[in-house]
Amino acid sequence: MYRFAVLVLALVASAYGASIADRIVGGTNAADGAYPYQVSLRISNSHFCGGSIINHRWILTAAHCVTSYQSNPSRIQVVVGTNKLNEGGDVYQASRAIPHPSYISLLIRNDVALIEVTEDIVYGSKVQPIPLPEEDFTKADYPATLTGWGSTSFPSTGAPNDLQEISLNIISQEACLARSILTSSSNICTFTVAGEGACHGDSGGPLVADGIQVGIVSWGTPCAVGDPDVFARVWSFIDWINGYVNLIPCIMHRFVLIILALAASTAYGGSIGGRIVGGSNAVDGAYPYQVSLRNVRTGQHFCGGSIINRKWILTAAHCVTTYQYIPVLMSAVVGTNTLDQGGLSYLARSVIVHPEYNALLIRNDIALVELGLSLIYTAKIRPILLPTEDFTKANYPAVLTGWGTDGYPGTVPNELQQIVLNVIDQRWCLSRSFRTTDANICTLTDVGEGACHGDSGGPLVADGVQIGVVSWGTPCALGEPDVFTRVWSFIDWITENISE
Repeated sequence: MYRFAVLVLALVASAYGASIADRIVGGTNAADGAYPYQVSLRISNSHFCGGSIINHRWILTAAHCVTSYQSNPSRIQVVVGTNKLNEGGDVYQASRAIPHPSYISLLIRNDVALIEVTEDIVYGSKVQPIPLPEEDFTKADYPATLTGWGSTSFPSTGAPNDLQEISLNIISQEACLARSILTSSSNICTFTVAGEGACHGDSGGPLVADGIQVGIVSWGTPCAVGDPDVFARVWSFIDWINGYVNLIPCIMHRFVLIILALAASTAYGGSIGGRIVGGSNAVDGAYPYQVSLRNVRTGQHFCGGSIINRKWILTAAHCVTTYQYIPVLMSAVVGTNTLDQGGLSYLARSVIVHPEYNALLIRNDIALVELGLSLIYTAKIRPILLPTEDFTKANYPAVLTGWGTDGYPGTVPNELQQIVLNVIDQRWCLSRSFRTTDANICTLTDVGEGACHGDSGGPLVADGVQIGVVSWGTPCALGEPDVFTRVWSFIDWITENISE
């Protein structure tokens, strides 16, 4: 047990989660198993904040609960499936603590955070997720349930073991905004009577109405002295939450090509592809290493990639630079040849762009995508071999696969395309453009055969080994060589960054 320091802000407002809690002010003991989504966040088995289960891997809580643990999230224990602080429940270790990027501690704004645990939470009668809202909550003078182990008074008078529950009244948004200069439209407020409300240790816990979590305990005037309690409004952050926990269904759309032209040369990954120019439908399962990178919000394919081990995807830097800071907005779909059905979708955990990538010259155009969960290998999901020596053959066949458009502009068929291309002499590759270097490899077969938009990041494979990553060319298959990143030139960098 810890004693807590009270953070006093303007208008006597205070975040509730500075220390271990006792119980909700004016609440009663909750029935065992009645709130299977409730979480106790602990350090060295001491409770400091509440939270809620939102899926097998993710906990929803308040930002002010976790900012101190961002650099060392493994200190946080997530205890589920018990109403008592001193016994029972299952313990999961945190692997990431992610406050909202716009969280302002001084104003207690955007006070929402996510915690990822290291292994799947096992559901049972006392362990279940709470549904999140599908629309904003606009009702006023409406009952909602708060649960937690927050203190019974300010200052605390003790720490009973049992989870507390209380029915609170959600007040109108106008009254909420009038509560303080600190409240905004992304808050929701409750007030019933003096002597009933949240307190220290309740922070991060769920406010639930009609079986849906509408709020996250944020701050108030400690504690239940007659001022409304303030919660983060879950609906205001639903896109950010979904971007991480991947709750958005994957809906396939066609979309307009984005052309990035530089002196008639272009990176190939600006948009969804149709098919390789001059290619043919690939046999189902023939290329188990092939990956479709997609935008989580839209479900749209934007680039290719290849599986190189259970956790890592190899692709082009220009495909993923916009996802470096919010990688969870990207998913990797594996195990299918079709864009609109089948396969397994894995959320990205991190993106590593080569540190010397030059977008203007399209140099060192290579990147790695780490997956949030390890791939499960099957007949249709397997890694591609990486080279153990440089590829020096010329006029030699290599296979390109992808969903690139069939022209410039082109159409968007559903099936993965395949084509055999001719790797040209390196001197010819270097003469292709001032942009090409020894870290590139080039192919040219016939006019009307080659890579196009949406193929970017995809694998060029010779003798069962990936020798290239689709980078750029003159769109598309007009008789100029296609340019690939030479995998061997970056093999040390790849090896240093990936791990099983």
